[in-house]
Amino acid sequence: MNAREKILEAVVALLGTEAGAGFTYDRLAREAKVSRQTLYAHFPTRADLLVAVADHARAKLDADRLSLPILEAATGVDALAALLAFHVAFTPRVLREYRAVEFARSTDPELMKAFGQRTRGRDQLIRLVMTRLEAEGRLQPAWTVATATDFVTAVVSASTTYELLENRGWTPAELQERLLRVFTRSLLTPTEGGTHDH
Repeated sequence: MNAREKILEAVVALLGTEAGAGFTYDRLAREAKVSRQTLYAHFPTRADLLVAVADHARAKLDADRLSLPILEAATGVDALAALLAFHVAFTPRVLREYRAVEFARSTDPELMKAFGQRTRGRDQLIRLVMTRLEAEGRLQPAWTVATATDFVTAVVSASTTYELLENRGWTPAELQERLLRVFTRSLLTPTEGGTHDH
């Protein structure tokens, strides 16, 4: 394992603990068994580090493969259903780490900006689906791509997912079905028959 991988694995381990989001670079260097200089050479800022952690988790869990059905869906409505299937297949496996990253994003404008500039990730997939729904005339006029993306992003956050799965006892299948029902009714225009599809 090279130094970069050691650092990323150590961050994931730290983020998996209750106090993980508040780790220092000194503590991380000790946990990764690398020097602080090595740590700063790979990740000059905390934003660089946490974006790399999210990308590392995506790669490790093969998120690109898991998200292919979203990209290959026949319609925007099908892409929305595939997005939620991806969410319940991926997010529960990284809940602790992603909750810690979400907390850090909410308190650090630099980190929020860095995540917004990523070319791949959950936010980008959601925006892609909302853009497609709008282009196909299925996004209700009350929503813009930006506001629909914000809404879906907030609802499928790791914190909300954790609350529903861990604290409220929902199963992943229940979460997927209920989210699809909420998004279908709140975001989609009805079809000619007056239904919202799904």
